Amino acid sequence: MRVLFIIAVVVSAFGLGACSWGKAHIDLRKPIYLVTENSFFTGCEDDPAGPGACRESRSQVIRDGVMQWLNYLAEDTRPFVGIVSDRDLVPYGTSNQPVHIRAKPGDCDEVVKGKSVLACYYGGDFFSEPHINFTDTASDHIAVNVMAHEFGHALLGSEHYDNAYGISS
Repeated sequence: MRVLFIIAVVVSAFGLGACSWGKAHIDLRKPIYLVTENSFFTGCEDDPAGPGACRESRSQVIRDGVMQWLNYLAEDTRPFVGIVSDRDLVPYGTSNQPVHIRAKPGDCDEVVKGKSVLACYYGGDFFSEPHINFTDTASDHIAVNVMAHEFGHALLGSEHYDNAYGISS
């Protein structure tokens, strides 16, 4: 009986602790890595410009969205932001959790003023790393201003409803 009690206490401690451990906080003094998942490039194989051009275009959207934020910082104080194609390419011992960039319909179930959201940021939890999810791979969804908005959530450690009014950002 005592063993069952100890197991229950340990399991509940991990479960409750996951809430406080989970949210990613980015240290701007350390490198930040963005990992592009394969789903982010869905549809590139059918792009008239070719898969390579499509992948480069989407990667450029990420770079431009990140630069919208970094341009506010003096060049010598900007954090390094690396964009990699695989989690295994993130250097071992990196302080900041990598932020995954993906596209998955239905992962952002929020509706704002009658319209579905184009993307959302999830700060991660005990079992998963933070990610920016685009709800569609159409060019009006994967856009620089959308990427900049979601990257801002990652930098600030906030999700869409993390404000005093409980309204979407």
